[in-house]
Amino acid sequence: MRVVCLGAAILWGEAQGEVAPSPFPEAAFDCPNTPEGHFDCGKQLGARFAGLIGQAFSLDIRLQKLYEKISPVNSTGSRIFKMLADINSKRYPLLMQEVHGMAEGSGQPQDFVVLANLRQEVETALANASNASARTRVPDACTDVMVVREGVTGFAHNEDYDSFLFDKMYLVRQTWRSTSPAVVSVSYVSFTYPGVLPGWAPGWNSHGLAMTWNVLYPLELKPGGGVAVAFVCRDVLEKARSAQEAVSLAAPRDLALGQNLNVGVVSAFASTLLTAETAPGGASNVKTVSGTWFHANEYLRMRVQQSSSSLTSSKHRRATFEATEPKPQTLADALHMLGDTSDREYPIFRRHDATQEDTLFTVAFDLLAGQVTVYRNNPRFGAAVVVLQEKLWAARAAGAAIVNRFLV
Repeated sequence: MRVVCLGAAILWGEAQGEVAPSPFPEAAFDCPNTPEGHFDCGKQLGARFAGLIGQAFSLDIRLQKLYEKISPVNSTGSRIFKMLADINSKRYPLLMQEVHGMAEGSGQPQDFVVLANLRQEVETALANASNASARTRVPDACTDVMVVREGVTGFAHNEDYDSFLFDKMYLVRQTWRSTSPAVVSVSYVSFTYPGVLPGWAPGWNSHGLAMTWNVLYPLELKPGGGVAVAFVCRDVLEKARSAQEAVSLAAPRDLALGQNLNVGVVSAFASTLLTAETAPGGASNVKTVSGTWFHANEYLRMRVQQSSSSLTSSKHRRATFEATEPKPQTLADALHMLGDTSDREYPIFRRHDATQEDTLFTVAFDLLAGQVTVYRNNPRFGAAVVVLQEKLWAARAAGAAIVNRFLV
């Protein structure tokens, strides 16, 4: 396996003009697609970002409290954690090897890192096992605005989460090779949360797909447990070769909870943009975007019982979008919408709002131009806050050429 640490450089793509240095530490990994390869790659990733992982875990009080609940032997929390860990290990054995490698490389307890990849499922299952009053309030996070009109196909996304993570995320670029070293299976780029599998944040792959995710809050877990969203997200990023395959992979029958996937195909002539809601057990609703669409953290098209305590901000953000006229007509308009702060308590663009959440960054995917642009501050500031801009892969062959350019 070859590892290239990139620091703050903008690599693996053709930079578009002058941009500020990226604040996101980067590393590129070239790995064999084997159990040993996944463990070793995870170990290298964990070692590369051990400092950020350790800092984030030490500040993540909610995760620490959850860990306390799963630690006592034979406790309800311990049984739930073991059940979910076993299910995901059997369904995604290579990915679980990668998680174990991350734990070893970062010097963190293995169960703590596994829990970081199962947190929403464990929290939900614990609440189901007790009562509604014991449910942990989890602030809702992330917003997408999508535009498909004549001459425009693209979407923009605010990545929101706990404020302490503002300077803790990193950018991972991975290539998984088949047993033949000359054959590239897939390459992808993903913003990554500390200790979590790449994929559970905006990313793009060498099959010409770009994708974002919005967390959804089903009230109950699939009976008997199921696969976790963090593992599903990564499976989609790594394996999907078309938008249709992406939404299929995002909705396995053993899905424990659900989420909103927005996925687009890079093409100058026939780009496609889909938005999908998924629910426990793999139920889904998929729409081809036409016109202007909005999605945050509520189920908008599926009848699913939701945790209402986690949806206050999402309802406010949707209300702001619905009150805005005219609706966004271009990708620039979508970015302007994502910068809205007119609702002071629950704005679309967030900086220590009433939920104490932050917009960690904003990403825009122009599918016709085949370009990704990342904004570190309110996108209404425009080019002054752009920290990463590069070409997306238009096809697997283009991805292979880029990989070979930098991993030699």
